[in-house]
Amino acid sequence: MKAAIFCDEENVGMDSLRTLWSGENRCGKILQYILDQLQPHQVAEIVAQATYSKWHGESPRWLKLARLFEHHYEKNGFTAWWTEEEVDGVMIRDIEDFALEPDNEVRIVVLMTGDGDFTELVEKLQADGKKVWIVSWRGCLSGDLRLAADKLIVIDDILD
Repeated sequence: MKAAIFCDEENVGMDSLRTLWSGENRCGKILQYILDQLQPHQVAEIVAQATYSKWHGESPRWLKLARLFEHHYEKNGFTAWWTEEEVDGVMIRDIEDFALEPDNEVRIVVLMTGDGDFTELVEKLQADGKKVWIVSWRGCLSGDLRLAADKLIVIDDILD
């Protein structure tokens, strides 16, 4: 079985992308928890790991990174995407293109977001036979998204 992990950095906001990749602080603990939860499901491979954030074009640091990496780059298995567009729309479109393609072997999609805009995506993925896990802070979690999830991981509970 294969799984994919997608992070809405705008919504989950996990200590910065640097700590997400390096495993420092809270992010390493959260990612390890997710991997531990996937283990009993006999997940052989994580085939996609991506995080999305608004491209802060006014910031020289973000502009330099965006130019250098042509809006994305990879580190420790995660691909980071910056966009001038609305983050949710780009992320939803990319996940649909990836996870709903014919013969895709992904059976578990982990969405690190609490944004209700992802509820319809969750339903589409489930209709295609995929299990969808939501990872979110309690205070950022949409009620509709909570109800739609096959599994809910509340970050606050992991870090207590």
